[in-house]
Amino acid sequence: MSQIELLKIHTHAGVEHDVGTIIDVDDGTANWLIEHGVGQAATSAEPRRSRHNEATPASPIPSTKE
Repeated sequence: MSQIELLKIHTHAGVEHDVGTIIDVDDGTANWLIEHGVGQAATSAEPRRSRHNEATPASPIPSTKE
């Protein structure tokens, strides 16, 4: 398996990923993504989530002191 950092928006396994997302792919797919300018070998071991995987930050609950 290879980690690829996306250079373009890309749909992988049915999920659209933003630029900068790191995905795990087999070596053949990694080579294809690199050759077509879609991705590059990732330099970070920690994957970033795509916008579809990020939870919307919750707003703090206001305290009700009387």
